[in-house]
Amino acid sequence: MRLRQIEVFFAIWRNGSVTAAAEELAISQSSVSKTLKHAEQSLGFELFHRVRGKLVLSEEGEILLNDAARIFESLEQMRGRAAGLRHGLSRSVRIVCLPSLGQWLVPQAVVAFHRRFPEVALEITTKHEGEMLEGVRAREYDLAFTFGPPGLAPHMAGLGSDLVAEGQMVHIQPGRGGWAAPVTLAEIDVSSLIVLSGRHFLGTLLRDELRSRGLPERPRLMVQTYSVARELIANGVGSCIVDEFTAITRPINVRIRPIRPHIRFGIHLYRREGTALSRHERAFLDIFRDLAKTAERH
Repeated sequence: MRLRQIEVFFAIWRNGSVTAAAEELAISQSSVSKTLKHAEQSLGFELFHRVRGKLVLSEEGEILLNDAARIFESLEQMRGRAAGLRHGLSRSVRIVCLPSLGQWLVPQAVVAFHRRFPEVALEITTKHEGEMLEGVRAREYDLAFTFGPPGLAPHMAGLGSDLVAEGQMVHIQPGRGGWAAPVTLAEIDVSSLIVLSGRHFLGTLLRDELRSRGLPERPRLMVQTYSVARELIANGVGSCIVDEFTAITRPINVRIRPIRPHIRFGIHLYRREGTALSRHERAFLDIFRDLAKTAERH
């Protein structure tokens, strides 16, 4: 498929009709119809079926949609970078991080960086780890921040890595906001814990710690991100063991208790292997590292 065909395919899917797609792309309806017809002829199958007057993705179209969305997103990013260069921005730094780090730590680093380098554009994206690392390999992102073990970052094929900082897990529960006295795992009601679903380094770390103390999980609530758990707890539902940066994002109605002994983790940076950090990338990394080390903790 040609780029224009992908753009038309995506616009029709997003808008639900040829008419609306033509309006979005600022071209005629006949041009949209012809482009779609040529795309389907070159592919050898239909991308849409007409159902009750509406265009609905075919099975083949659904399979291609994710690929088309990624291409379209990359095209929009390129247009954004070109616009930035046109308006005098020296370059952009493309940053991707886990949702947990995107709640407080990365935004704080962005604010500090922007004050020092207002001429540099920043693109901030949150993804889960697998998507992040694939995006760095594919040159979609420059810097990726994720969680891992304290100490050296695990080696990933095609990627360079650095340990940026270390943090600790804390227990959050409903109550008056702010920090409270430390707690041990044995003192926590594990039946009330909200846990992460899927494969997540911090979720695996916690499960291992609980099992080592004979405290297996009995989750009644499972979520994909700690931010959802924090919001539930702020509204009086359950408790959770989270990274300290998630905990301090919204301390209102959430009591934060350090865990003793400490359950520590690392924050790791990944970049393309064999590439040196630019001056602006290094500046952002230094700001990020300083914020991680000086964040309020007990």
